[in-house]
Amino acid sequence: MNQVETYGPVQALHLGRSFFGVLAPFMTVRCYAIDGMLVDSGLACLRQQVLEFARHHKVERVVLTHHHEDHSGNSRSLKDAGLPILASQETANKVEAGFSHYCLPETHLGQRTQDRAANSW
Repeated sequence: MNQVETYGPVQALHLGRSFFGVLAPFMTVRCYAIDGMLVDSGLACLRQQVLEFARHHKVERVVLTHHHEDHSGNSRSLKDAGLPILASQETANKVEAGFSHYCLPETHLGQRTQDRAANSW
């Protein structure tokens, strides 16, 4: 699943990864683009789709609503692409520390990447 939804001036990238590419997605997430800002960064395993969405919508900065993996998973990749990452201090501390475990196993989300959001600030 990979589709763009429009809510007035807001574009949402609705992403999900299905079991073996056949069944309905186990979990879906959204990233939102508005006025050069990306709100949340989605799961790390969906990195390519998020980076392309950010490029297409000319994103200049990223805002994380909180540290959960499905909201901050691509923060490092986006930072490496030259985008500043904005978040509360608590979120920044947790994302910097990285995740000691992943919420969902590889069988549900695909291969894990090194892009755990650690050291992304």
